[in-house]
Amino acid sequence: MKLKKDFVLSRVADTWVVFPLSDAAVNFNAMIKLNDSGALLWHTLEENPDKAALVSALVSEYDVSMADAEADVDAFLEVLKNAGCIEE
Repeated sequence: MKLKKDFVLSRVADTWVVFPLSDAAVNFNAMIKLNDSGALLWHTLEENPDKAALVSALVSEYDVSMADAEADVDAFLEVLKNAGCIEE
């Protein structure tokens, strides 16, 4: 999986928001707000498009089990997939 280059994560006040760029803005009919753990996953996905790296990032940063981290990563990836932010 890989983030599409037409989307960018930006911090607005105290909220992380995903914005579409160029042609992606025409078809993007949602707004994605992320918390700090979502932003961590986004940044990790930019560097390493591997599910194991995403799970590891959550486990390293937060007091969470591997099973919970994996479930959170699956939910995060599903949101991005449904919004058209990632390609496989």
